[in-house]
Amino acid sequence: AEGRRLDTERDRLQVERRAQATPQRVERLARERLQMRPPTPAITHYVAYSDGGADASAATNPAVQPRETGGRVP
Repeated sequence: AEGRRLDTERDRLQVERRAQATPQRVERLARERLQMRPPTPAITHYVAYSDGGADASAATNPAVQPRETGGRVP
């Protein structure tokens, strides 16, 4: 009896876990709790890569640091 109850609870928890991870739920939580929204051209910042040293954005924004990977993602 105890084993059957534990199996039933495990099955219920597995279904609940799968429901928690659906893309629709993640998207809804991102919108509602984090105020996230899909990117649009109006809110997208493009960074130009330059082989000639530090990027111009680094001079105007100290939080932007140039990458030392030659433009490749490590």
